[in-house]
Amino acid sequence: MRADNPLKLNDLRIEDLYWIAGFLEGEGTFCRCGGTIQISASQVQKEPVEKLYKLLGGFLAHIERKNVSPKWNNYWRWGAYGETAELCMKAIFSLMSTKRKNKISEVLSWYASRPGRNFAKSGRKTCRKSLHQWNDANTYVDSRGMKTCRLCREIAYQNRRLIFN
Repeated sequence: MRADNPLKLNDLRIEDLYWIAGFLEGEGTFCRCGGTIQISASQVQKEPVEKLYKLLGGFLAHIERKNVSPKWNNYWRWGAYGETAELCMKAIFSLMSTKRKNKISEVLSWYASRPGRNFAKSGRKTCRKSLHQWNDANTYVDSRGMKTCRLCREIAYQNRRLIFN
């Protein structure tokens, strides 16, 4: 299941925010995932992760374990990526333990330094390879909304053409 409506933190009651922070303090994971960030929690019982899904959006998945130990149970997993994860982390940051705050800070600082969709937040002045300046003439936005350096893209295209011709 995926939520269609974006996260609206202003609609959360303070009790819900404290519940979210408490649950994620014990069961949450805050990490980098590919080129973005992720926040997730897993439980055998559906109700807690379903509550997260209803409050925060993101995704809810039922994980079935096949061909493993009979002691292992199927479980439910809630998660959110990218901007939704960023908003969640920032909303609960002040309510978390020092260990969790350190992990959230690490993940958010990495995310802020990434080029692409969050380019405006990162403040980067050059492309990923640091060869060219970011400007309107040199920035290409692909179908996924990712920003790339037009000059580096052209060089890579020419190199591929040389290899395959």
